[in-house]
This record gives sequence, structure tokens and C-alpha cells, in this order.
Amino acid sequence: MKRSKSYIIAVFSILIAFRTASLAAQVSVDPNEDFYSAAREWQVKGLTGYLPQLKPYPVATVKDILQTVIENGSESDAELAQYYYDKYFSKKWTVGAELGGRLKFTDKEKKDDKKSVYFNPFVQGDMEFLNYVSLGYDLGAVFQNESTETKEVLPLMRNVLDDTYDDPATFGSIVGNLEMTTNLAVGTKSLYGMLGIGRMGYGPFEGDGIALNPT
Repeated sequence: MKRSKSYIIAVFSILIAFRTASLAAQVSVDPNEDFYSAAREWQVKGLTGYLPQLKPYPVATVKDILQTVIENGSESDAELAQYYYDKYFSKKWTVGAELGGRLKFTDKEKKDDKKSVYFNPFVQGDMEFLNYVSLGYDLGAVFQNESTETKEVLPLMRNVLDDTYDDPATFGSIVGNLEMTTNLAVGTKSLYGMLGIGRMGYGPFEGDGIALNPT
């Protein structure tokens, strides 16, 4: 009996920026941002106080952590904190787009190759009001070929990172879907409440929660 084999290959991801700011998602709406890993390390080093378990953090909390490390951290920690500060807060908003695709190859006998091509324009940023209210947002849309669902070309046990909703519009062979995350925070840097639509992470280690984890 001949055993069939399948191979999954991620092919390309091309980023197109309309501004020079980073194209990463806003730190105030995305718990997958690298900042949260760095913040955990800074807490272990004693550079920050006890950090909130629930991520993402509001703008005021993120700024306070970064400013503390810039002032009190080692040269390398301060440089990294300054990099994140400039990355997230040097511009009020950013417009950009992502073009990419994925392929899943199977052996010739099965003839079941999967192709997924997508285009994702977006606008993202943070707004602050009266020192007690902030709004983080990442708004856009995802357009991809109708014949293949994104999950069909992902490795096993890997969740889809697109923040889309199951109500697509069809344009011929193209499917379009809104993609958006928002977080409204009210309070101070140490005491606040948040309301929004997006991903959440809980705990000191990424992916350690059964119900609440970034991915």
C-alpha cells in the first residue's frame, strides 16, 4: 500500500507601506505584539512593577512602562524601549496594505493543491482624550480568492491571525471581509477599564491559557 504525503509551504508575504511607520498592529489592540514579551522580561529584571495579567494594555500603561525602562534600564533595554516608543507613538495613525499568499502542495496522485492569495488594506492608530480616555484601532478589509479558505492552507494547530468576521461579500471570484480590532480604555495607567472587539491574552506566558490567549 502506497502512503501519500502532503507538504505545506508558506510562500510569500509582501508589505507595502504608504508611510514610513512600522506596519505592525497597534500595541493597544494586539496582544501578539513583541512589546509584551519585552515587558515580561523587564518585569523579571525588576525594571517595572507588577504588570497586568490581561493583555493588551491601554496606551497610558504602555507609555508608562516604556518611559520607566528608558529612564532606569540598561543601555540595551533603554534602546529597545525607545525603539518601541517610536514605533508605536511617533505617528498618530498609519495607512498601509499587505499583499501575500500561501500554498499547500500535495503529492501528484492526490491533485489537491490549495492556493490562497489575499490583499489587506488598513488604517491603525491611537487617540487619547483628557488624559483618561484612549482608543486604539486597527481597521481594514481582507480580499482573497473565493475557492480556498485560509484555514485550509495553514499548518495543523495554527489559528488564523486575521481578525475577520463570518459575513463576507463576494465580488466574482473574490471574497471580501471586514477586519478590525478596537479597544476603548477609561482610567489611569494603573487603574482602568477596557471595552472593545479583538484578541485577548492572559497570564505571563503567551499561549498558556485555555480560553484566553493571544493566538
